Amino acid sequence: MVTAPTAPADATTKSPLVEAADDGAQPDEAPEAELVATQPIAAHAVDDALLPVVSEARAVDAGDAAPVVAGEVVSVVPVVAALGPTAMPAFQGAVVARDAQAWPFAMTCASLTHCADDAGLCCYACLCLECAAAEVSAKIGNRGWCGTESCAAQWCAAYLTAAAVSTLGLCVVGLGAVLAPCVWTVWLAQIRNAQKAVYRLPHDELCCDATVTSTLPWYFLCLDCACCAVYQQAFYLKHVAKKDLECCCYQCCCASCHPIDLHETTASLLT
Repeated sequence: MVTAPTAPADATTKSPLVEAADDGAQPDEAPEAELVATQPIAAHAVDDALLPVVSEARAVDAGDAAPVVAGEVVSVVPVVAALGPTAMPAFQGAVVARDAQAWPFAMTCASLTHCADDAGLCCYACLCLECAAAEVSAKIGNRGWCGTESCAAQWCAAYLTAAAVSTLGLCVVGLGAVLAPCVWTVWLAQIRNAQKAVYRLPHDELCCDATVTSTLPWYFLCLDCACCAVYQQAFYLKHVAKKDLECCCYQCCCASCHPIDLHETTASLLT
């Protein structure tokens, strides 16, 4: 479910605008504009509680013909909010995209079919999934478990929450190893929903429009789509929104990775 917070009447919001696809716009158009005060937005309940979009008249999909406009403040409720109060805060942020955006490539199997597009980023998303997700979350202004904000704090909060759930689950029902990965699932789904809301991106999930299906633990479907989803999100931030990731592990180890290097390394090991 998505709601929209009420902004003070004298408040103004400024937000960077993501460049839309080349649609013949004149080069002298201003890339940024001052946005007027946001007004309360009427939010309506929808069947899928994962839809992170609000319009003045009705709830719509991210790529619908009547989306929110840049500058409107939206709130994305965590997927576990229906279960009661949680330590995962709702995301609140201003939409920054002027027009409906599109993902650079499909999420499904992205780490295999589009790894060559940015091999370093792909390796980072696959080998250090949680760190990459934490960076994406911090850069879009999303908060993690217990309201943490920075990249490191969000990672630590998620790790400690998962450890607590694992310990409690092991002691109470003996299913700690099964329940703990769901902590990451909820956090990753919240990050993805927040990014779709801010940049007006369409749903591109494993099953229908349910974001959580793209972040489920591997044992649900015997496959892990989370690394593909995070790679798609990080690729969009880096190459479309121009917000490159800054983790030392990524910059020092993964950023220099290139498909040609991988091929040469494999060939040298076989000879």
